[in-house]
Amino acid sequence: MRTFDPRLLARVAAVRRHLVVAGAAGVGAGMLTLVQAALLAHVVAGVFLRGLSLGASLPWLMGLVLAFCGRAAATWLVEVSGHRAASEVRSHLRMELAGRLLARPLGAERTGELVHTLAGGMDALDAYYSRYLPQLVAAVAVPLAVLGWTAPRDHLSAGIMALTMPLVLLFMVLIGIAARQSTDRRWLALSILSAHLLDVVQGLPTLRLFGRAKAQQETIERVAEQHRLATMATLRDAFLSSLVLELVAMVSTAMVAVGIGLRLAYGALDLETGLAVLILTPEVYLPLRRLGTQYHASMDALAPAGRIFELLEDAAALSASGGAAPDLKRDVIRLEGVRFAYPNRGEVLAGIDLELRPGEHVALIGPSGAGKSTLLSLLLGFETPSAGLITVGGRPMTELSILELRAQIAWLPQRPQLFAGTVDSNIRFGDASLPADRVELAAGLAGLDLSLQAQVGEHGRLLSGGQRQRIGLARAVARGALLLLLDEPAAHLDREAQARIAALLHGPLRGTTVLLATHSPLLTAACQRAVTLEEGRMVGVAEVLQVAMWPAGCAACWSRFGAGLARRSCWVR
Repeated sequence: MRTFDPRLLARVAAVRRHLVVAGAAGVGAGMLTLVQAALLAHVVAGVFLRGLSLGASLPWLMGLVLAFCGRAAATWLVEVSGHRAASEVRSHLRMELAGRLLARPLGAERTGELVHTLAGGMDALDAYYSRYLPQLVAAVAVPLAVLGWTAPRDHLSAGIMALTMPLVLLFMVLIGIAARQSTDRRWLALSILSAHLLDVVQGLPTLRLFGRAKAQQETIERVAEQHRLATMATLRDAFLSSLVLELVAMVSTAMVAVGIGLRLAYGALDLETGLAVLILTPEVYLPLRRLGTQYHASMDALAPAGRIFELLEDAAALSASGGAAPDLKRDVIRLEGVRFAYPNRGEVLAGIDLELRPGEHVALIGPSGAGKSTLLSLLLGFETPSAGLITVGGRPMTELSILELRAQIAWLPQRPQLFAGTVDSNIRFGDASLPADRVELAAGLAGLDLSLQAQVGEHGRLLSGGQRQRIGLARAVARGALLLLLDEPAAHLDREAQARIAALLHGPLRGTTVLLATHSPLLTAACQRAVTLEEGRMVGVAEVLQVAMWPAGCAACWSRFGAGLARRSCWVR
């Protein structure tokens, strides 16, 4: 049974101060319990046996009240310090995980599962840090303190406590094994349900369009039933463990009470000591019972913790791998015999040999499915070639820090990822420090006809396809990257907008290395070389006849004559 995750404990160092306060407060509350029991026993024995008056008992009663208030304050401090520790750990983990996930390709993980991990998984850590770890300290310190106080005064009761406490721990271990398994099953079922439900909701318009919305009902019902069964199994184990622990504690307390009662009857034990020990006996088992309760909370944290740290370690390995990246302003990128195949699919790229020189504009052309997007994904480090080599400045890409390399790259995917917020915030995504004039300039260069404060909606639902594409282009341009990878930048754009992008290549992006995958003859004509891909193979590389820079107002002329000119291949020599 695994009760600790070393990776979770490693996070304790960052919040050690809060956890030390919580642990110390928990131990302090236990010590004050000893004081309460001793004072209460003294007052009762004094009143009934020695006939103490209220005035004579008042100092002891005041001490009892102060001990009660101190215990309440210590309990409050445990809760506050524990929650602060948990909040800081969750905040750091969530920010670290979110930041590192940005280093991975969009779509590499299922959105629903990631949301569930970032939300529910992180929230489950709260009980682990705020309750389980402080309670673990109290479960060790308080019983030992009670035993240490009881042993010199009542050997028999201390012996019974020492013999029965391991039984509580034994039952905790036995039931915890089953609890761990059921918790893992419940977390897996909930992750699957969350991922599938979010996927269905996001794709609901498409499903309704093709009349397939009701077909998903059976799948959701089946997954929800699996989650229900797993949850009920976890609750059953939790209730069973509580019942067993309460039963063991009750029987143990009864044994101590019977021993104390018989010895009091025969005068072998004084009332004050017997009453104090009887009051303290439940306090020996109470921290252990609470630890058993919080153990189930820790199981809820350990289940998602594995997934959280798996994502963190994958991203950390990605960021830590390789040495310093070359300077794309002067270093050449080469693809030498590059091959790539997706799992369960045929080869997507076969023997690609390509050189991308600094400041050069290269167009990747060819039919859909020819491997253009895959080639861009390889350059971004989202995928690794099955064979062949990608070098930057003569050094293999696998030996470089991919994150440092990406810091010099701007990427426009076929479908730019937009988030609920303003146009301005979406352009700034990835670099919130961009100055306002730079954002405004990028929006103007991309031909964006929206106010920067206009709302885009979730996934850009309030915008047209062309407006979403322009925001993505503005985001890429605003970064001022040394290498610009554009995947179908002319998608959803009319010819006038395409002419604007071509003007960008001739103007502001002159000197910037650009590799663009496109079907647009206009954008191809604005590049210096055209590389043709068919079925994953390079079938041609041609120098493009550079057309003199035309103003944006001549877009209509190009719309009229450009397409026919391209079809006659007059722009390729």
